[in-house]
Amino acid sequence: MMNILRFFLVCSACHRAIACDAVLNCNSKQPIDVAVSNSLKSVKNGDEIDIDLLYHNYPAKSLETILIESNIHRAVMAQWKIAISSQPVKQVSEQNLQSIPGEKIQRFVGFVEGRLHIDLPEWWEETANSATSSGIDRSISVEVKKNPKWRADKKSGLILHQNLESAIASNLRLDVLLKNSREQFQLDFSQEIPTKFLIDNPSTCVNISKQDALYVTIHSSMGKRYKISKHNLLDGKLMWSSFVWTMPAPPGGGSGIPSQGHFSEILFTDEVVYVVGATPGGQQGVIYIEGFNRLNGDPLIRFSSEY
Repeated sequence: MMNILRFFLVCSACHRAIACDAVLNCNSKQPIDVAVSNSLKSVKNGDEIDIDLLYHNYPAKSLETILIESNIHRAVMAQWKIAISSQPVKQVSEQNLQSIPGEKIQRFVGFVEGRLHIDLPEWWEETANSATSSGIDRSISVEVKKNPKWRADKKSGLILHQNLESAIASNLRLDVLLKNSREQFQLDFSQEIPTKFLIDNPSTCVNISKQDALYVTIHSSMGKRYKISKHNLLDGKLMWSSFVWTMPAPPGGGSGIPSQGHFSEILFTDEVVYVVGATPGGQQGVIYIEGFNRLNGDPLIRFSSEY
C-alpha cells in the first residue's frame, strides 16, 4: 500500500452556509442527498439513470463544500472533480496525453480511504495514478493494472479470485469450494439476470467472500453491468442482490478476454460492502467504487471515473 496521508475535513461555521445549487435540486425542491439516494437505485426501480444529478451537478465553486456533506457518493465525486480539474489550462489532444498530477490523485485516494474507512488495493491505486486526459472535453482514461489475486481456472474455464479453491458451473448453479475454510456451497443463479447469462461463459470472473453471509460477484471480463449478491451461509439461498454499474453507460457486447482485463475486489466495513474495480471497457479505462448496505443491498455510492 502506498504511503498516503489520510486527512479529515472539519466542518466549520462558514461551511454550513451551503449554496442552493449544491444542496437542492431546484427543479424538484428535494434535498440533494435524498434525490441522489433515489437515483442510485434507478436501475433496480426501473427508472432512467439521472446522469446529470449523479455525475455532472458539481459546480466548481461548491466542490469544497460538497466534500463535507453526509452523502458519500457526492463527496467522493467532488474530490474526483477537484483532482481532474487541477490541470494546466492548455488544450490537450489524443496525441498529447496529459497526466493528472500524482499528488492530486493521492489526495483523492486518501480522501476515499478516510471517508469510506477502507484500504484500497494497491493495483487499484496504481490504476488511478495512471489517469490521463485528452481531447477538448478532457476525457479521462486509465491503464488498468493487473490484480494478482485473479487466476484462470483450467478445469472450470472460469476466472477465479484467490478466495476460491474451485468453482464449477452447471445448469445455472454454481458449486464452490472456499480456499481458506475448505467449505463447500451450492448457489442457484437461475433467477438472477444478468448473472445467469454469465455463469457458463468462459471469460466469467467469480469472487465469493465469506463474512456474516456469502457475498458474491460474477462479472464478465468486459466492463458490463453485473450483480453483487448476498447468500445465506446455511443453505446458499439468495438474501438480496443489487446491480454494480461499473459505469452508467456500459459498452456493448464483445467476446474474448481483453488484454488488460476487468478486475474487482470486495471490501467490507461493519455496515457496508464495497466493490472496487477497474475495467478497460469502452474506449477509456474506467475505475469505479460502489457500496451497498449489508442488510438490504441498497446502493450508497456509485463512483465512476467515466464522468
